[in-house]
Amino acid sequence: MKYRMAARILNRKLKSVHRNNRFHNLQSAVRIGIIWMDDVPEEQEASKWLTSFFEGAGKKVTPIPFLSTEMEEIDERTITPKAFNWLGFPKTDLVQSHLSAGYDMLICLSMKFSLEMRNFIAMSNADFKIGKKTSATEAFDFSLNISSNRTPQFLAEQIRHYLDIIQ
Repeated sequence: MKYRMAARILNRKLKSVHRNNRFHNLQSAVRIGIIWMDDVPEEQEASKWLTSFFEGAGKKVTPIPFLSTEMEEIDERTITPKAFNWLGFPKTDLVQSHLSAGYDMLICLSMKFSLEMRNFIAMSNADFKIGKKTSATEAFDFSLNISSNRTPQFLAEQIRHYLDIIQ
């Protein structure tokens, strides 16, 4: 019931989201946001690896770490469940600033999608959204099937590979 209600509200909210919906590759992207679950070490490592690659290519990378639970000590840039209401919609300035940041590319390295993360990705005004292929979210413009190796590192490597070869 909660998910159906959230889906209906999300569809209404998406009508007011304005985005360029434009394809980007390594040459055209300048501002890149990378999402991952900060309490999953493999996703954290994949995020560091991909961030290092993009920064080495002269891109401005913004990390967007999510936490699945509340923790005592967190980085002020980490998005926690308290940043969303009970239906998974943003209620803090930190989340709103990421949604309207105008990223050329929004990359999700998460292997599991919470309701909050799904709504965040869908509501972002990023030009080009990339992530793993799943039925949990249809919000990606470019989704990769990683069923042969379901790890965040493999997803990061595949994203890099495809962005490198696509003109």
